Amino acid sequence: MSARSKTCIFVLALMGLVISGGLLFISQSQARGVSYDSGGRRDPMIPLIGPDGVLIRAIDSSSYVVEGIIMDPKEGSLALINGEFYRTGDKIRDVILKKIYEDHVILAPEEGEDIVLWIDSETMEEEETL
Repeated sequence: MSARSKTCIFVLALMGLVISGGLLFISQSQARGVSYDSGGRRDPMIPLIGPDGVLIRAIDSSSYVVEGIIMDPKEGSLALINGEFYRTGDKIRDVILKKIYEDHVILAPEEGEDIVLWIDSETMEEEETL
């Protein structure tokens, strides 16, 4: 066997190890439930142009501030956003309040992906000192 053949076999074996190691890493990370929290930012993999060729308007999540949340499973929870109380399904300017959790809410714009808003950390710190 020539030196060139040995080098070729070595390179192919090395490539096989690298590929199998990458597949093993991917399967392990999926098994652990690795996920990415966008923090309310737009997913860069979602196109800005819709199927009809129209620019999808992005919602500025910084214009919404969750100041408080009242959890009430029987009567319906309330979220205090920008000084006003809202329930699930209410329209807030150009988004709908989709879901209320203990520490965050989910807003659904007419187009595009949902926005996750966490309760204002300054408000929570003030409550803890009372």
